[in-house]
Amino acid sequence: MKSLIKTNKKPYLLQWLFLLLVFSLSVFQACDRFALFPKRSYIEGIALDGISYENLTGATVTIRPVNGSTATTIATLTVDENGKFRFDDVTTGVYSMSITLDGYERMGAGHIELDEKPAFVAMLPVERGLSLNTGGISGTVRDHNGNPVPDANVAVSALDVSLTNGYFTSAVTNQDGHFYIPAIPLDKTNEFIIRCTAPGFETKRITNLIILKNEMLALQLEVARETQPRILFYESFENNEHTWEKTGFWRTQQTTVIYNKAHPKFVKLAPNDNSEARIPDAFKGFRMAWYGQPTTGNYMGEQSPYDSGLTGGTSTQPNHGEMISPIINLSTAQSASVVFWSWFEIESLNPDGYGFDHMKVYLINEDSDTQVLVGMLNPYIIPTLGNRQALPYTSGGFYQAPVWRYEEFDISDFIGSTVRLKFVFDTRDEKHNGFRGWFIDEIKVLEREGEYKHAPAYLPYQQR
Repeated sequence: MKSLIKTNKKPYLLQWLFLLLVFSLSVFQACDRFALFPKRSYIEGIALDGISYENLTGATVTIRPVNGSTATTIATLTVDENGKFRFDDVTTGVYSMSITLDGYERMGAGHIELDEKPAFVAMLPVERGLSLNTGGISGTVRDHNGNPVPDANVAVSALDVSLTNGYFTSAVTNQDGHFYIPAIPLDKTNEFIIRCTAPGFETKRITNLIILKNEMLALQLEVARETQPRILFYESFENNEHTWEKTGFWRTQQTTVIYNKAHPKFVKLAPNDNSEARIPDAFKGFRMAWYGQPTTGNYMGEQSPYDSGLTGGTSTQPNHGEMISPIINLSTAQSASVVFWSWFEIESLNPDGYGFDHMKVYLINEDSDTQVLVGMLNPYIIPTLGNRQALPYTSGGFYQAPVWRYEEFDISDFIGSTVRLKFVFDTRDEKHNGFRGWFIDEIKVLEREGEYKHAPAYLPYQQR
């Protein structure tokens, strides 16, 4: 059969139309940026008061394309009675978002990347008049296949770790991989590191992130499956395999129902804390280490007979305790780090490294009979809200629900030695001791360099 194009005969009209259609479709497929049917997804989120976590029902949320983006959707909606919002049928691309509500600072999110997978953004403004210089982060954690990663810990540190003593606030992802962290203080810096850690996955770090006042940083985090380094020491507290020396209120605690008896008369819970003041379950298994007393659910010890009101709980005297590991052999290691999961709730009046309720990690060198401070969990910041004697500082941050947070410190300076770990809790005084204390689980010494070496504070301790 002769080709229609090469023949001298005039093609029929329908045949020409067919050829034109085929040509047009090929052009559209080759030029996806000019497609008639752009890819679409949705942006969902939650709107809460950045301090009290109250739903911001009735707030107005708007999305717009960022200049130069392929995004085309412009939309506005109202936050529902559950504090939630969702923009459907949104073309993919990069968007900005803003939220407004009478009595609140206007908050924005300047760079929301939307592809076929939906985006999650939490908008967490603060009330006008609080004079708080804060911002926040929110987003989603997924694996390489695009599946959400629940129970991932997302933590924030200043880029200059000496400003905050490393990670000072954190959150845990829900079943959809969503997380949010409000009210990040910006008085000392607006340059931060974000770290994402989940069991079975490599730790992911993003540095040089800028957080601006009244801005939410929207993140889409992807984590890879973990390649486990050699384990030099492991403690799960499950089977009494190792003998630890314990003083003060340190104990191995089984997961059980224990409530803090200082709540609600002497201490408050964070507004997003739904635990009813119960101590946490172990991070893994059924046992963990705890600095606290099961009879009271806190570390107050003997309470002052003159204690009354929301003081944070007053002891008759300070208390202090140490938990020391068995010997750990680093003689053949090429590098080393100590990692563990930590949950804590302490005072917020002066929780910093120069203040009170210290949580420290030492390494004892058995060869030289010396000890070195390798880690401290207290933040190098003091919250700005007043009247906070009864408010907690936790592993989630100031006045945030406590979460199990990943901790990691480099101890490579001690390779070739035999060492012991020592965990120390020290109230330093008798005030504000009615909180639930410090819990530790899943301690490992790994043959790899840690994230950073601890820089001890040299300012004098506060007295009061």
